[in-house]
Amino acid sequence: MARRRSLRALALIGIALAVLAAWRPVESALAGREYAAASFSGVSVAESAWEQVCRSSEGQEAAVPLPVPGEGTVLAEAPPWFSDEVFSLEGFEDVRANENWTVMGFSFAGSVDEALAWGRCQLEAGGWTVVESGVAGAFTAVKEGGRLSWLLLSGTGVGERTCVVVQAPIA
Repeated sequence: MARRRSLRALALIGIALAVLAAWRPVESALAGREYAAASFSGVSVAESAWEQVCRSSEGQEAAVPLPVPGEGTVLAEAPPWFSDEVFSLEGFEDVRANENWTVMGFSFAGSVDEALAWGRCQLEAGGWTVVESGVAGAFTAVKEGGRLSWLLLSGTGVGERTCVVVQAPIA
């Protein structure tokens, strides 16, 4: 019972951190200020949502400046240790991460349920033990050894795609 409470607490902390990480770029966009994030900030998701909000009733877009991601946020490939410890990101779009890859995200072609099932399968194949977080659209995973021992994987639907975010503090 205590372990379950601890895992829920960790999951809630992880989700709170994700919200805090995304807040500043959104706040800056709404205030009309330019903000260049040097880490994953959900900018591609925010841009898409913002574009839809800015469309007028006649189907034309309003001229609203959007935040521009900072240098190094769009990445061609994950570092070798990430692919070895978590999963390969080959073929995914909009891969973004902070400098040390403790927070990263990508665009998945499919529903949230499909993205979570894919992530669960990949992690279990890599020796991770998946632990339900108690939060819809997210789960945690743990493993012994290696650079990472815990991670939170969450998915948010955006149209017909899913924005997947992995938070994995380096041990």
